[in-house]
Order: sequence, then structure tokens, then C-alpha cells
Amino acid sequence: MSDADAKYRKIATEYAKLKAQLPVLRKAILDEQQKEAVLKDKLKEKDQSIRKSEQELESLMFRNEQLSKRVSVLQDELDRNLAQSNKHRRGRARQKPGPV
Repeated sequence: MSDADAKYRKIATEYAKLKAQLPVLRKAILDEQQKEAVLKDKLKEKDQSIRKSEQELESLMFRNEQLSKRVSVLQDELDRNLAQSNKHRRGRARQKPGPV
């Protein structure tokens, strides 16, 4: 057997091994591509969920600010009304004649 025959057999053996691995590697690639697609979909859903939550948070913060301002205005109005009511009561108390 010549040196060329030995090299040929060695190369043929390696080729056969690689050819046998090919279907396994193809399946592995397809599996990984499917996993990647699933992960991309999950990522897209999470991104949408985050955007929705951020919009809801922004809306709630805006509404909270509006309500806080409204409460402040109503509190000021209540304070003014109480102050006027107290002045009015004091004025009446001074005007009432005492028992004779």
C-alpha cells in the first residue's frame, strides 16, 4: 500500500465522519433557529408590555398631578370659607346684646 493510498483512506474516513455529522448539525441549527424565533417573539411581547406600562405610568402621573392641583385648590377654598365663617361668627357674637 502506497503513501498516497493511506492518505486517500484517511481523507475518505474523515469525509465519511463529517458527512455523518452533517444531519445532526443541520438539526441543531434548525433547533437553534426555532429557539431564536421564540426568544425574539418573547422579547417583542416584553417590549410591548414595557411600552404599555410606561404609557400607563405617564398617564397616571399626569392624572395624579391634575388631582393634586385640584385638591390644593379645594383645600384653599375650604380654608377661605372657614376663615370667612369664623369672621362672620365673631361679628355676630359682638353684635348680640347681653341679657339685661
